[in-house]
Amino acid sequence: MSAIESFDPAPYVRLPNLDLVSFVALGHQLLTAQPQRPPAGVKASGEQLTQTLTEVEASLSEQFKIPSALDSRNIDQEADVSWGSLNRRLDAYAQLPHDRYPKAARAQALQKTLFPSGLAFLNLEYGAQWTEAEQRIKLIAKEKLKADIEELAGADFYAELLRCHSAYGELVGATKIKTQKSKLPDLRIQRNKLQQALTTHSIQLVAMVLSGGESALKAAQPSFAAIDAYREKAQASPADKKSPPEPAAPLQGVVEDGGGTPA
Repeated sequence: MSAIESFDPAPYVRLPNLDLVSFVALGHQLLTAQPQRPPAGVKASGEQLTQTLTEVEASLSEQFKIPSALDSRNIDQEADVSWGSLNRRLDAYAQLPHDRYPKAARAQALQKTLFPSGLAFLNLEYGAQWTEAEQRIKLIAKEKLKADIEELAGADFYAELLRCHSAYGELVGATKIKTQKSKLPDLRIQRNKLQQALTTHSIQLVAMVLSGGESALKAAQPSFAAIDAYREKAQASPADKKSPPEPAAPLQGVVEDGGGTPA
């Protein structure tokens, strides 16, 4: 039996079920494997696939241009660190003997003024946390506490506090109108469009083989091999799929601790 007689077109009429980024990779592979002198149908489907890939990849790029929710968390974390650092600096100074170091008593008084209930306000939702922080910033200005804070805790700590508080105000829309997030492209629609373009191109390759015989099958084989490879990946069990690399062994002489947040 010849290769063309044993050729089964069914697997290439319906593509494997893949995610969008895998479809993008498969699309590029099929364009690279396209026969050098394709018939009109394959040439047209290849051009359609190229156009669709361009559109889909542009939509994917939009995902990276729009700030993610991580930006909010980063601003919140930096603000938490700035307030926590100031509190720890004052607390460290306040631990000194007050009879020997008068500034230690002042540090304790400042800490009680700014953090009467500790750092519990840092666990509030964004808007409420900004409000609590804003009241402390206003209190510092009203009571003229900046000089004492900079002397006892350090100017850098107070500067970082103000920087983070300014960013937090913009985050919650309290000091600047919040920028409306651009509407993200619907990647489900993009996936469907790309799947259709890939299927169309694959069917055109099948038609080329069925009408062109052995030589056409040989020309289409690299494209079919790419599809087969992705079908095998899609059908593989989780244990067969790519697994993360093993963690590196600790360096000799380095003692591992239990982690945690540095003081």
